[in-house]
Amino acid sequence: MDGDELRREVGQELGFGKEDRLETIRRAVYISKLLNRNGVTTIISMIAPYMEMRNYARAELESYVEVYLHCPLAECERRDVKGLYAKARKGEIAGFTGVSDVYEPPVNPEITIHTLTNSVESNVRQILDFLVNDLDKKTEP
Repeated sequence: MDGDELRREVGQELGFGKEDRLETIRRAVYISKLLNRNGVTTIISMIAPYMEMRNYARAELESYVEVYLHCPLAECERRDVKGLYAKARKGEIAGFTGVSDVYEPPVNPEITIHTLTNSVESNVRQILDFLVNDLDKKTEP
């Protein structure tokens, strides 16, 4: 599930402030739980800037795996094809992660991806290797 698509389809009224981001995560987790109950494995790709959000998802989702995409703020801004960081810097978007609101880095993610120093291929391989080799160990009774 892509965060932008979720926001567009089931969260059009939500902004980027903390409460709206919490609600976006809550909705994503709910949809994921519905799919999981029907045998569908889900991957949620979205910004979760608060520890509270990630703890909620971990508590609610049976096989939660946290992937931390470590990327310096300057690089996030450089890669911003939608211009959201520029709008946030101009004050056009309030409560924007990294600009006018905090980002709380994960403490113990299962996977840390270094997007600035590693290639896309290397990062994808790291995630796939975890899913193939380590996920079974994590979910064993």
